[in-house]
Amino acid sequence: MNEILNPLTLNVRKYRIESASHEDVRVPFEITAYDFLEFAGQDLQEKHERSIVNALSNVKRSIDCLCDSLLFVMNYSKKSKKEKWDFPDKINFLGKLGIITPYVLRRINSMRNLLEHEFRMPEREDVETAFDVANLFYHATGRFTKRFPRDFELVNDGDNFVFAIEYDRKKHRTKIENKEGKSIEFGEDTKEYFEWLAKFFEIQYLLM
Repeated sequence: MNEILNPLTLNVRKYRIESASHEDVRVPFEITAYDFLEFAGQDLQEKHERSIVNALSNVKRSIDCLCDSLLFVMNYSKKSKKEKWDFPDKINFLGKLGIITPYVLRRINSMRNLLEHEFRMPEREDVETAFDVANLFYHATGRFTKRFPRDFELVNDGDNFVFAIEYDRKKHRTKIENKEGKSIEFGEDTKEYFEWLAKFFEIQYLLM
């Protein structure tokens, strides 16, 4: 494979996305992350303390639901349950792939913990900020829970180099193929798998 195919040094912004394909997916949750966001928005329209408490709880539920939805479509639900991943484990995993920014979500989780374990009333301004963050999180990643990216073909007009990146979410494998048809695959037991998967999502964000 060409040495340019190094996920740690590859600058995908230098490339043009020639083609992309997706597959329809469905998350088996009766209440979705978007529903919880709607509930939180309705709570914030009210002015009393109870609505602030409910809004923060629904913001956190939305984030929890979206994290679990992302793990489901990536076929990591069983693994996360078997290994008993908690919220920090989930956002660290998703953060490693570049899907989310763990620091911001940790702050919201800390606010919720202060409410539920120390019974501290959250500030309305903080809850509104948390709501905005959850909204951004949903609009950046919620699409993956409906149509999940499958592969991309990138072209560099400068040197006519073409390569494709494919992700098999069910088998947890990434495949890289160059213009000459030479390919290499990585399973989740390799560091290259996660490096390429992070690059895969970086390319997806270029389509937004």
